[in-house]
Amino acid sequence: MSDGLEEKRVAVYARYSCDRQREASIEDQIRRCKHFVEARGGVVNPSLVFTDYALSGATTDRPGFESLARLVQAKQRGVDVVVVEDLSRLTRDFADAGQLFKQLKYAGVRMLGVGDGIDTDGRSAKLMFGVKALISDMYRDDLADKTRRGLEGRVLAGFSAGGLAYG
Repeated sequence: MSDGLEEKRVAVYARYSCDRQREASIEDQIRRCKHFVEARGGVVNPSLVFTDYALSGATTDRPGFESLARLVQAKQRGVDVVVVEDLSRLTRDFADAGQLFKQLKYAGVRMLGVGDGIDTDGRSAKLMFGVKALISDMYRDDLADKTRRGLEGRVLAGFSAGGLAYG
């Protein structure tokens, strides 16, 4: 297993979850991934940068993700390595993560996570990928629970838990 990315077709994927987050998050993720790639001798072709703005990682129904997946699965594979800031950018669903891992391995495409150290070519890749995927999925469940708690508190205090009331 070599860390060198010279001569590799490297794709970058970046995503953030909701419209209340900063759009600059995408540029920050891309910059961090490009720096990571360049430090290992690689180059990121702008046509291999995929993004999804304000879309949850709870589903794979995201245009940028779907475009990347088609490139990975193509008969004439168009990418050798996928770089993300961390696995949660690709998915926050445990079952989808397992499927993604299998697809990457079958296609012979390596995935590298800059922040979480995921490397699908690593000896314990399946374990690390699975643990990180489970943590990401559980984070989503925990956030939903805390959001419901907060909305319930607003209602109990006599406030609206949603948008402006109609009528």
